[in-house]
Amino acid sequence: MTLVLTEISYYGIVMCADSEVTCETRLPNGSKTWRVLNGVQKLVPIVHLDAGVSCWGYGKIGDIDTDIWLTDFIKRHIDDTKNLEQFASTLQDELRQVIGPRSDKSECGFHLAGYTRDKKGNLVPDFWHIHNGSNEYFKTIDPRQFNANHDLAGAIRQGRYRIGDQINTYITRNGDYQFYAAWSEEFEKVVNKFLREQGIDIPKTSLLGRVDYLRFQIRSISEIYSMSTLLPTIGGGISTLAIDSTGIQLSEMKA
Repeated sequence: MTLVLTEISYYGIVMCADSEVTCETRLPNGSKTWRVLNGVQKLVPIVHLDAGVSCWGYGKIGDIDTDIWLTDFIKRHIDDTKNLEQFASTLQDELRQVIGPRSDKSECGFHLAGYTRDKKGNLVPDFWHIHNGSNEYFKTIDPRQFNANHDLAGAIRQGRYRIGDQINTYITRNGDYQFYAAWSEEFEKVVNKFLREQGIDIPKTSLLGRVDYLRFQIRSISEIYSMSTLLPTIGGGISTLAIDSTGIQLSEMKA
């Protein structure tokens, strides 16, 4: 599994992903076991768009490891993806061609985030979620197919987020996220009570402060998994990408 996060806040865009993949393999006696691989690049900058894309779900696209396939996809489509919408649409079409409609309950998806110009010509953050499965904002799509869902536009239309809001953030999380979602909700309550209500800023009020905060959250979940009897589906180095209206400010992986 995996844990990938994309957050849009007053400070800009932060994308974050772990780098661990857990693969089923066979022992000589025919029984099955698990093999853990680290260093998989689940989050990739799209330099020509000053954007980023991350993946969750399937370990392969066709016969190719997903991270390798994704990097190759970006290189092959530099000339025909001039903005986020074109990138999302092209990715959707190629995934439909390579994979087709799903026949079971397994799902796969890609977070795509960067800046685009609104109707007034202002640069504003944007987010697309290209995946198969149902979508909370767009109910009429075919969930068996990969769809380029303009999730941030859906959230804005439903009044769940407003561009430039200094208080609220927009976040999408995928992979093995159920425990993370519950943990982060309770953690926020503790931070509010013991720190923020005392006038202490956590995280620091900056884009890089948000980077540190999301990295810390994935690292915390990784450590919890590693000291438990859970299958270590989240772990390894953590990739982060930070983008504001002037472009990519940070792209790195830390152990």
